[in-house]
Amino acid sequence: MKIGIDIGSATIGLGLVENGIVKTKTSNPSFRKDVSPEDSIRYLENLIDILMDDNVESIGIGVPSVAGPVKGGARGMAEVLSGANISLKDELERHFRIPVSVNNRAGCFALGAYETGCRQGCNKDEILVGITLGAEPGVGIVCGGKLFNGRNAGAGEICFLPYRDSCLEDYCGYRFFEKAGTTCKEAAVSAGAGHELSLKMFEDFGRHLGHLVTVVLYAYDPDRIVIGGVIANFHPFFMESMKEYIDGKFRYKASLDSLAIDIQTDENTPIIGAANL
Repeated sequence: MKIGIDIGSATIGLGLVENGIVKTKTSNPSFRKDVSPEDSIRYLENLIDILMDDNVESIGIGVPSVAGPVKGGARGMAEVLSGANISLKDELERHFRIPVSVNNRAGCFALGAYETGCRQGCNKDEILVGITLGAEPGVGIVCGGKLFNGRNAGAGEICFLPYRDSCLEDYCGYRFFEKAGTTCKEAAVSAGAGHELSLKMFEDFGRHLGHLVTVVLYAYDPDRIVIGGVIANFHPFFMESMKEYIDGKFRYKASLDSLAIDIQTDENTPIIGAANL
């Protein structure tokens, strides 16, 4: 039995995982910004205590930052840990006396997508890239069942690549819709009602995402791309324009013939991945 944790800017999901399946799950508000880092750690420990029992062998945590998979730090987590550079691994291992692993949450999503895909018969040697679309869009890479981390679990941070007037992150996540004065959920309701401006917004989003996918194809040449996160729930509104962009921009057409692009919106996916770090 393992505990997997997915830390986001709004919520923290925790699950008790056995054989790649979430048996028990809790969802909780994320860290408050007006408390000390020490209080944030105590809060996380209390959440873990709810699921902890003598059968838990390890804890895995996905964080919205580069993480340093060896030391288990949390550099860059100012938005969720009051600006502190804290080693979650050291703090939690000291408290719970079991192994703790920390990695980027997009990597955890990719690993979870690989784990659930292999249960359904996917090629275990494939290169899988997971793309999460949400407040902090990100990319994770799994090669032959193992995460490709780089030095600091930052190998997939291509959403920070320059794009237009800022970077890909601003065009492939929540901020794209916020800049238009709405949210992805509000835009989806409007698009579902046939409103032209909202439909056009999702078409534009699909083209931006298509650019991100094209970068992924050139960088990693994967067998499979799995798209998740909140915005992925609204994929009928943007998949067509995304694929049209890829078809028009990616040079190696034969590679597209064998490429699988899947949607995975199960909230348990990053928790399963974290548990399997």
